[in-house]
Amino acid sequence: MFAESLSHALDLLGFVLLAVSGSAVFLTVLTWRSRKSRRPVSLGVSLVLFFLTSWFMLDGLLAFAPGLSDRGEEIAGKVIASLVWLSLAFTANAALKRFVWYGALVREGRPSVPDILVDLASLGVYAAALLAISSLVFDRDITAIAATSGVVALVIGYSAQSTLAEVFAGLALNLSHPFRKGDSVQIDGIWAVIVDMGWRSVSLRTYEGNLIVLPNTKAASMRLTNMDLPDNRTRHHIPFVMDVDVPPARVREVGIRAMLEVPAVLRQPPPMILVKNFTEWGVAYEAIFWQENPNVWILRRDEVAGALWYGFHRAGLPFAVRRRDLAAPDNAAPPVPRPEPRAVAAEIFAALRRAPLFTVVPDDALAMLASSQRRLLFGVPERIVRQGDAGSSMYVILSGEVNVMLDADGAETPIATMGPGESFGHMSLMTGEPRSATVRAAGDVVLVEITKEALAPVLETHPDLVEALAAQILVLKEANDRFQAERQTRHETEEPQTTAISRLAARIRSFFGGETEEMPARASA
Repeated sequence: MFAESLSHALDLLGFVLLAVSGSAVFLTVLTWRSRKSRRPVSLGVSLVLFFLTSWFMLDGLLAFAPGLSDRGEEIAGKVIASLVWLSLAFTANAALKRFVWYGALVREGRPSVPDILVDLASLGVYAAALLAISSLVFDRDITAIAATSGVVALVIGYSAQSTLAEVFAGLALNLSHPFRKGDSVQIDGIWAVIVDMGWRSVSLRTYEGNLIVLPNTKAASMRLTNMDLPDNRTRHHIPFVMDVDVPPARVREVGIRAMLEVPAVLRQPPPMILVKNFTEWGVAYEAIFWQENPNVWILRRDEVAGALWYGFHRAGLPFAVRRRDLAAPDNAAPPVPRPEPRAVAAEIFAALRRAPLFTVVPDDALAMLASSQRRLLFGVPERIVRQGDAGSSMYVILSGEVNVMLDADGAETPIATMGPGESFGHMSLMTGEPRSATVRAAGDVVLVEITKEALAPVLETHPDLVEALAAQILVLKEANDRFQAERQTRHETEEPQTTAISRLAARIRSFFGGETEEMPARASA
């Protein structure tokens, strides 16, 4: 009795191994062929029809092999019937992937069903096909196979508890959707991007460029912050301390204006500056702003912090220092040497003398104008003037460079770069016209702002300068008009070729299965 049971078990085990291995070889070859053809559903339907036709025509086909025994005919029939079932399973799985998992359930261009569930569904389809082959083709008792499978599953589950824990943790992560591939996350202080979510682990690429592999159980139990959910807007906080004598209203006014000049800072929700605490250094504040790309949060914080420094510096608002530690000798040099007022006035006078607008101004009037001005420091990417804004001043560049941009539909396009000795804003100073372009700092740039209030006393003292300045304004305006006309002509000449290149590039992307959206060309100043 025992020998008979052992023989039956060994026979059943051999059949299962043979069926699984044979099916695996067939499905592997079929999958490889479907990837080559890129049409797995059509390939599966063709194979189903072919094997069904062969099965129905089996008697006629065997007539051409009269020497084949009855046993051989039976084996041939069972093999073809098995191939029919395997082809049906392959076709059903390919159709599920094509029309359901990566078709109807795709949301915003991304599959909403995790890979682990897709794999489980595929495993279930092929397991059902193997059970059908065992029961309907080979007349095997499925209950015996199920009982054997249960014993094997019990042994495997006991010996692979940790592995199964990772699998079930991965399944829980995929069902709860705390993150997806490509999401920016923070896990226990680690800032990273999700690269892959597998059966046993989650792969992350840190901002330092390293790869971290976290077991699913760890990822499920660790504190996780997803920067891309519910959307990719992220709020950032930058603490700073101002001197106790600076009014909070003034800090808010200057700080918020500086943050709004950074292109990446969102207008909604608006940036804020809040009083956080009173310390022995001074008044502690916190600058709060929102931005949309979590992957570059370090750069955005750098831009906003730099804008705050430049804004407070120009406004003459000092950051706090520990007053009781300021017992420094009177002859101690400041950390950043400040130029002498006479040197500043001489520098401004020389810059104004080089500016095209003031070439007609006599030295005494220019010296009067220079003595009432001060140097202004701007840093990238601060906006100095905005296109369309009202203005009554002009700027002369002492050092550094600025980018001149035209604003169309909210997008800024660089058209020119200006350096030391050049100036902009002439029409706004002389006539009050709105700004004709946006100007941003291309780096650290030192400017002199000539205001209407500063120029008015000079014109009162030298009324004959109005005609000379008007003539000079017309010369500068004609030069600017020629530059704009040449730029427009060049743009119209290049546009047909650019359009043809863009269309061809879109066709190439479409042919290779990539995105057809055109990447914006990188503009140069």
